[in-house]
Amino acid sequence: MKKKICLILLVIPLVLMVSSCQLLEMFIPKYRVSYYSDGSLVKQETVKEKSLLKEPILAEKEGYKFLGWYKNLEDTNSKWDFNKDTVKGHLRLDALWELDIKYLSVENVRVDNNLLSWDMIEEATYKVNILGEELTLTENELNLETYKDRLKNAETVKIEPLKEGFTGVVSEGKVKHNAPEVIEIYSVEFDEFDFSEFELNRSTYKTVEINYEDHYFYVKEARLTKTTEEPKIGTVALILREEGLLELKEGYENFAGLIFNLGNFQNRSSTSRLNVYTSNIPLEGWHLVNSYNHEGEGFTTIEVKVEDISELVNVNEKVYFKLEADISGADAKTIVLDDLKVKQTTPAYYQLTLKGQIGALDAYYKSAEGLEGKSLVEELRIIISTNLNGIRYADYKEIGEFADKKVDDETLVRGIYDNRDLKAPWGSKSEWHREHVWPNSRLGMGRVKETEVNQGSDPHNLRAIYPSTNSTRSNRYYDNADAGVTDWMALSDGRFYPSDLDKGDVARILMYMVVRYEFLGLTDHVPLLSRAAYTVEAAYMGKLSLLLSWHQADPVDQFEKNRNEIIFGYQNNRNPFIDHPELFEEVYNYFMSIDAERNVTTMIYIKYEVNYSELTRDRKELYA
Repeated sequence: MKKKICLILLVIPLVLMVSSCQLLEMFIPKYRVSYYSDGSLVKQETVKEKSLLKEPILAEKEGYKFLGWYKNLEDTNSKWDFNKDTVKGHLRLDALWELDIKYLSVENVRVDNNLLSWDMIEEATYKVNILGEELTLTENELNLETYKDRLKNAETVKIEPLKEGFTGVVSEGKVKHNAPEVIEIYSVEFDEFDFSEFELNRSTYKTVEINYEDHYFYVKEARLTKTTEEPKIGTVALILREEGLLELKEGYENFAGLIFNLGNFQNRSSTSRLNVYTSNIPLEGWHLVNSYNHEGEGFTTIEVKVEDISELVNVNEKVYFKLEADISGADAKTIVLDDLKVKQTTPAYYQLTLKGQIGALDAYYKSAEGLEGKSLVEELRIIISTNLNGIRYADYKEIGEFADKKVDDETLVRGIYDNRDLKAPWGSKSEWHREHVWPNSRLGMGRVKETEVNQGSDPHNLRAIYPSTNSTRSNRYYDNADAGVTDWMALSDGRFYPSDLDKGDVARILMYMVVRYEFLGLTDHVPLLSRAAYTVEAAYMGKLSLLLSWHQADPVDQFEKNRNEIIFGYQNNRNPFIDHPELFEEVYNYFMSIDAERNVTTMIYIKYEVNYSELTRDRKELYA
C-alpha cells in the first residue's frame, strides 16, 4: 500500500510538470515567415518567437548572382543574418539578385500610349516573341496597335537583347488591351450635407459655394428638402426656388453622361422646368442643352448624353454644367433635384505586367483573396502584422501632423468627433491631444508611456482631438444617439456617439484593432464593457452590432485614404477596411458570431505575463 502511495506521489508532480510545459507552450508566440523571389512565393513556414531561421536553398537563375534575403529590397541594411537574427513577428524576406557582367537584360520595360518600349542598349538588337510571332528589332520599341484586337486577354511577351560577346537574358511579361469603359466618377445625394452648422439646411434658402470633401459646386436660392418634400432617395434632396441653380464647379474630361432625378414640391403636378447648360469655359458663357419637366408624383430620371452636347462644346476638353430652375409663370414656385451623377469614358489603354511583378497594394492583400470568415480574419491579421516598424507613442506627435491633416489645408489637422480645425505642428504646446479610438484603458494594458511600442502606440488607433472633447469622450464605449442627433455626444451609462461625420471612421478603426490584436474583443455585452480599466479582463469595446451600419452610412473618404498612406509610410502596415471596404461585412459577421457565443457569466481568467503587442495568430485566448 505504501509503495502504491509513493508511486502516486511521484506521478502527480510529473503530470503537473508535463501539463505546465504544455500550458507554457500554448502561450509561446508563433509567426509566419514567407520567402519570395521575383514576387513569387518560394517557401512559407511557421516558427516560434526568437527562432533562428534556416536559409532556403534557391535554384540558380541564369545570368544572375544571388546576394541574399532582405526585409526590404531597397534597403541594403535590411539583409537577414541567418546566424544571429531571430524572429520577432510575422516576416517576409525577398531574394535579391544581381545581373552577371557577361549577361544582358533589357531594363525599364514599359508601355507609353501604344508603344511597348525599354531602355536602349548600345549596339544591340532585340528578339521579341508575341502571340506566336518572333521578331528581330533594331529599335527599342514595338508598336502594339497591330496586335490590339488579339490582346483582349493578357498575352505573354518576351524580350531578349542580342549583342556580340554577351548572353541575353529573357525578360517576360503580359500585355493586355483594355477597351474604353464608362464609369461613374462623381455622385451627390445631398444627405451628407444634412447636419447642423453646414451651409445648407432645411429651413433657409442659401446662395453659397460648397467645397466639402469630394464636392465642389455653387448653389443659388437653394435649400434641403423638409420631411414633407419627399426626396428620390435617402432623407433629403435639393430644392430650388425662382432664380435657383446648381453649378458644378469642376469640369469633366472624357464626359459620358450627366444623370439626375427631377421632382416637384410635395409631389404636386407642376409646370416648373429645369434648364441644363454646358460650357468649356463658364466665364465665356453657357449653352442651353435642354429644358426638362416632371409631372405627377415621384421623380423623373433625366440623362444628358455626350451626343446631346457634342455640337455645343468640344467634348475632347473639360465640360462644365449648370442646372437652373425655370419657374416663371409656373403654378408651383420650386423644383426638386436629387441623386446627381456624372459618368466618364475611360480611354483605351495597354496594360503591362512583368513576370513576378504585381501592384503593391494588390500584392499586399494577395494571400487573402477568396478567403471567408475565420480564415480571412487570420490571414488579414498576418498581413497587417508583417515586417512592422516600431512606432513609439511619442512618435504620433509627428505622424499625426501629417496623417490627420485636412484635405484642403495642410496647416491644420482635423479633430475627431467635433471636426474642429487645429494647428498641425505639435510644437511646445500643442492644440490637440492623441485620442485612442479604442481607449487606452480598454487595450488590456496599463497607461501607455511615451517610449513604448505596443497596441497603445499603434497610429491607426490614434487621432488628433481637441483636449476638452478628449476629456468628454474618456473611455466611453460607442453607441447610437437618439433619432435626429448628428453631432458627437456623451450619452448616459458610459456611452458615446462619435457623430455622423466620424462613425464610419470609428467602425473601420475598431475593426482594424480587433483583427490586428487577437486579445481584443468587440462585443454588445454591456457587463464586459464596464469592467475595471487597465486590465486584461477589460479589453473589450463596442457596440459591435452598430459597426456595419456605421461603416455603410459613412463610407471611406479621401481623409481616411490619405491617413492610411501616411501611416503605411511610418509603420509599414495598412487598414484593410479603408483599402477594401467590401471586406468589412464578412469580418463583421465573423466577430458577431463570436460575440453571440460568449458566456459572460462563466468567464475564466488565467493570469499570465504576456507581451500583448506581439500576440498574433496561433495564440490561445486569455478569456472566453
